[in-house]
Amino acid sequence: MKAIHKTHQVLVTSASNLLPFIDYCDQQGLEWRSSAQECGLPIEMLIPEQWLPTNDVMRFLHKLDVRYGDKIGFDVVGKATLAILSPGLKLRLQNITSLEQAIQVLLDEISTLSNHVTIWVEYRDQSWWLCHRSCYRPQNLGFELAEWFRTQALIHFCQQMLGEDWNPNKSKLVSSNLRNRNLPPRFGQVTLDCEYGAIQVPLDTHYRPLQVDVARPDWFESVSTLIASYSCLPWFNIDWFAEALGMTRRTLQRNLKARGLVFKQMKEQARLNKATELLASTDLSVAEISWQVGYTDLSNFNRAFKKWMGMTAPNYRNSLLSI
Repeated sequence: MKAIHKTHQVLVTSASNLLPFIDYCDQQGLEWRSSAQECGLPIEMLIPEQWLPTNDVMRFLHKLDVRYGDKIGFDVVGKATLAILSPGLKLRLQNITSLEQAIQVLLDEISTLSNHVTIWVEYRDQSWWLCHRSCYRPQNLGFELAEWFRTQALIHFCQQMLGEDWNPNKSKLVSSNLRNRNLPPRFGQVTLDCEYGAIQVPLDTHYRPLQVDVARPDWFESVSTLIASYSCLPWFNIDWFAEALGMTRRTLQRNLKARGLVFKQMKEQARLNKATELLASTDLSVAEISWQVGYTDLSNFNRAFKKWMGMTAPNYRNSLLSI
């Protein structure tokens, strides 16, 4: 299998995700600049349009959390709004009247906020869930605070369509820390230690999460993009994907076969592309990279990578250094 490299910076986050915490510190007279400097953040050049290394941002949030405790987390999380996070998304929603339409806009816009967060909708336990998952492990510094903030941002997103008084009846969090038991009531009934974060949302039973028209000549490009986006989910398989597209597994296989394609090969190519990009562009450990491309077991990733490239991931990284 051939590795395909891209030149853009990987694992980055829009500075708009960070600015609410900085604004809060300034308003409350809390010192934050030394923490930002320790994390290598350009404190004099922070603007919403700027992209920042996600790992540095999460380290910074962790330092604020350690210094100032739950208060900064809950206070800032409560202020997470679309206008702060994405003026572009808020503008696109002005003429949208339904949550179903708004979610489609969100799925299109998420790449402008972060390239390490995946958002999707799924039907489980007789309910629809607006789901989110960071490619970072729960053990990473700042994960918990980032997850709270992301959850509140999605709640506020839904409130734009459902009214300011709306809150989810139930929420899911990846974090298992006992501090989450003190989360504000707006999160609803919270289940901890889940595979991904989610909020329960009121959608029609016949809602189709992914909108792809197979009659359009560009359907293949749309499906390829979606596979690349969701390949980082450990449970991503053809049955899950076909259901999200609103078609049967057989129909999806038939449409791909008409193009000479196989779902499994497309999924593995997407994972390989991201793995080789991370090996070449970051100093992340192989274990961290395996998690970020969709493997929860390092040995499974090692076997897959050797099958793809004919060498181990460390050897591949070393080979790039000799070029």
